[in-house]
Amino acid sequence: MKKTSVFLFTAALYAALPAVLAAPRAKHHASGHAAHVSLAHAKGSFGSISAGSSAVRHALSASNLKAAAKLEGKQGSFVGKVVSVYIPSNKSVVLLDFAKPYYKAISAALKPAYYSQFPDMRSLLGKTVLLTGRLSLYNKKQLEIVLQRPSQIRVVQKQPSRHI
Repeated sequence: MKKTSVFLFTAALYAALPAVLAAPRAKHHASGHAAHVSLAHAKGSFGSISAGSSAVRHALSASNLKAAAKLEGKQGSFVGKVVSVYIPSNKSVVLLDFAKPYYKAISAALKPAYYSQFPDMRSLLGKTVLLTGRLSLYNKKQLEIVLQRPSQIRVVQKQPSRHI
């Protein structure tokens, strides 16, 4: 192979890299396409917590992957805005993502065995939440908290402004 061919191949590979890294979420946990599906879920809503609470103030940002990596296998608290609720067509998992692309922040994963215990996860889209639980590494790539109790997610309520 000539040097120019190797150079062109390498250049093409690097040019394609962003597309590979931004691959659809469907390749992460399960095959299939994102779908709006009905999952059996508990009635009610998620608990809330004040933005000024010490739990929120001391939580790590969901996008702080460097600090999160140090907590792998340990309990942690993270705060972030839910930017995506991903449900593959086979309903094998519900994923809360806190960044686009998803791998720029931790994720929260809800497995089918726990669906009935949780309110509709789609209700969290666009909301800032406090997430607590054991941080694990999925597929040696993605830091995530596997959800088992609705109390692991609390919606962060803005503090009312004080007028003097």
